[in-house]
Amino acid sequence: MAFFAAVLPTRTLLRKHINPKTGQPYMKEMKKSFCTKNIAASTYPNHLFLPILNKHVKYLMESGISERIVKKYSSKNESLVKITSCENYLLQHSDLFSTNILKFGMISVGYIHNHIYACANCTRPGIDIEILKLLLDHLDMTYKFEEMSPFLKDKRTFDIFVGGATYFHNEFVTQPYVEDFLKFFVPMPQKLDRWRYILLVFDTASWIGFLMTFMASVFIFIVIKYLQQEPVGYDLIQFIFVIFLGRTGRYRTRDIGLEFLIFSVVFWSAMLNYLFCSRLTFLLNGINYEDPIESPDAIIRNGLFVGITSPTNLQILHDIDEFANYSLNKIKDCRFNRCLPFITKRNMAFFAAVRPTRTLLRKHINRETGQPYLKEMKKSFFTRKISASTYSNHPIFPILNKHVKYLIESGISERIVKEYDVPYLDDLTSEPIRSLKFEHMIAPLFILTIGLTISLIVFFFELRKWQK
Repeated sequence: MAFFAAVLPTRTLLRKHINPKTGQPYMKEMKKSFCTKNIAASTYPNHLFLPILNKHVKYLMESGISERIVKKYSSKNESLVKITSCENYLLQHSDLFSTNILKFGMISVGYIHNHIYACANCTRPGIDIEILKLLLDHLDMTYKFEEMSPFLKDKRTFDIFVGGATYFHNEFVTQPYVEDFLKFFVPMPQKLDRWRYILLVFDTASWIGFLMTFMASVFIFIVIKYLQQEPVGYDLIQFIFVIFLGRTGRYRTRDIGLEFLIFSVVFWSAMLNYLFCSRLTFLLNGINYEDPIESPDAIIRNGLFVGITSPTNLQILHDIDEFANYSLNKIKDCRFNRCLPFITKRNMAFFAAVRPTRTLLRKHINRETGQPYLKEMKKSFFTRKISASTYSNHPIFPILNKHVKYLIESGISERIVKEYDVPYLDDLTSEPIRSLKFEHMIAPLFILTIGLTISLIVFFFELRKWQK
């Protein structure tokens, strides 16, 4: 029973895919030979959905779940004993299955849950909660939702996904295992303190300072060559090589002058500073810099000050004090000029809960403007010009509502806050994160000042040499 529950999400898609050799849908062929060991290995090894079947079946067998299910339900349906033979067959041919499909995104929480219930309700009112818990604990929820884009392009399957996630929350909010499920479904927020933002500002300022210094020096070099009425093109290339290598062709650092040596030092200092701060930002938070795809830091880095509060959160997030009387009607009536996210310890859990909607919003186009919803949100994130009517009817809205409502009512968010009690941006908790104070701009101003100073020194050195 658990085996068919695990593979049922592939049913619809398998039905739509035709085997070019036989002209029959894969689903029809699999029905005929599923438990008869007559499956031709050459027919299916590269099929899109087999790796999912293989992974679930392998887990069900190794964990002993299928054995327990067979014993528990064998008196009602003797045919369930056939599960073992199917599992053994697929395990014996596991080398034929590719694991790349796992990144496809079929392990969608709502989609899987919906079909598990659909399967379970065919034979009894529900499925054993302990068995379902073990099955769902196994599902790997770490894959990017971006990988689901091919899957969600189909309108019907997208509706199933949305409906499945909603159905899951409707059925499970009163069950004792929901909190355990959310540990897999909702990534726990990483520590977010003031040093992360200071480093991020410093990181960006270093990069900007380097670019400004570099461009200013190149501009000065061109001006000097123009005043000396010498060709610029080839010499400019040589000059850039000197900056990087210290020596090339007829130019050497001692020939060019002390000023360019100074600039070279500043150049590499800015570059090392940029690399150092980039890695330090992640290391301080325990994030692997080489693979930050799933970390909240990745979103923070890409959006700088947006952080975990990705623009999708504007649909549901407003001041935490208003969440006490939260309801679906209230959130639909919420004016988005009051929904700017606030970085506080109490609502960090909400940000993680709504992150999966980012890609879905990116793929959906607003018919009125022709722009993706996410793109519109990015434009209006810091302007308070979001119209509530634009987003209130979006299909993702019910999912966001369910997540946040449950996190509040169940007390999970409060427990997360206590567990991750770290010094968040206390001086920014009472206002939107866009309102940076002067102390946060010290680092970039310092870097830019150094860059401009070095550029002026270079200019005056060259000007004196030209006058002589």
